[in-house]
Amino acid sequence: MRDLAPKLLEKLKKADLQTKIKIAQALLENLNKKQVLLYFEEKGLQDLVEEYNWGGRLNSYPYDYIAVYNTNLNGRKSSLSIKRELALYSHIFSSGLVKNRLELTFSHEGEWKELNGGFIEGDVEDLVEVVLPKGVMLKRVLKGKEEFTDQIKESSEGDKTIFFFKFHFNPGEKMHFVFEYTLPQLVQKKWGVLFQKQPGQKATKFLYQIESDKPIKKLGEGIGDWQSLDLDREFVLEF
Repeated sequence: MRDLAPKLLEKLKKADLQTKIKIAQALLENLNKKQVLLYFEEKGLQDLVEEYNWGGRLNSYPYDYIAVYNTNLNGRKSSLSIKRELALYSHIFSSGLVKNRLELTFSHEGEWKELNGGFIEGDVEDLVEVVLPKGVMLKRVLKGKEEFTDQIKESSEGDKTIFFFKFHFNPGEKMHFVFEYTLPQLVQKKWGVLFQKQPGQKATKFLYQIESDKPIKKLGEGIGDWQSLDLDREFVLEF
């Protein structure tokens, strides 16, 4: 990049106005979709990056929160062939207690590909991190219909609890996981969930479904419908 950057800047200087506008629009779109992240050692610039959410930080949020990160550990070029679906089902009790059921589905839509006698795309060993609000009480985890709770590791970072696990699958296979947990905070007059997209990933299919014993006064846009999310999204409801 050190050798390439000066050449790119030189080309940019010589570009006409329309080309510069197109480049700026493409850069802005990719920053908002987290396909490009920025970091500066200079505090003023980095503060601006954080203000516009261009640094990839896990944001604080006073209500519910979900982010799922998955990483291909075996180095094969299958990552872009892995499709993800996240469904979050929340039951809000009259006391304000929230019980969640988070369903994660990973589909391997790639194929076996060879190069020089070795596979460059095929089976995947995946590391998954499920980022939730700090203090959640995990009840159980299922892999398909099998108990999987004892395979889950836990850590924390800032105001988040992170559960992580590994699994292995091949082209054409689909893996389904279920997390059941309760949240530490109680619902008052306002509630919502913040979904944060994994940087570098394509759009994720996401569903937020609510069942409430408390009367809902206002149900925010997108709740109860499958969404194809290629950027962070907040879903809000009022009681």
